[in-house]
Amino acid sequence: MLPARSRVHRSGEFRTVVRCGVRAGRPTVVVHAAMSELSTGSVDNSSPSALSPNEVTDVDPRVGFIVSKAVGNAVTRNRVKRRLRHLSRDLLRMTPDRTLLVVRALPGASARPERLVDDLGSAWSGALRKLDARSAGRHRFDARSALPHEFDVSGAIPHQGSRP
Repeated sequence: MLPARSRVHRSGEFRTVVRCGVRAGRPTVVVHAAMSELSTGSVDNSSPSALSPNEVTDVDPRVGFIVSKAVGNAVTRNRVKRRLRHLSRDLLRMTPDRTLLVVRALPGASARPERLVDDLGSAWSGALRKLDARSAGRHRFDARSALPHEFDVSGAIPHQGSRP
């Protein structure tokens, strides 16, 4: 079981990770990742007893899950969530501190559990690679951003200003 302190609970955090973070998708899951900002409160992390087990810090990596009704009925959704929580426990141990992740299950997540294992691991590592590249300032080349503003991508014809 994944402890509550290792999960994302606040809707604002879900929203921030999904909107502002990076993502990696596979046929059964999409993993969104972002770095959390350090809190302004002073927390003594020098000793393990500085925090109670129920306290959440911004230092520990955390994960949240989105499993919509498109995945299946309530029993199916809960089964998928349990599997994802179980698989995420081991993946969180290898995740850098201050990382927030959101795992969104797609409709195919309930079909084949063995596929879910491979897809989650692959998407998780892909999202972390993208997050690492973003934090290091190495952004992927985007062909659309390299085009002049007046270039019409849809018709592949340069815009000539005013039309006759």
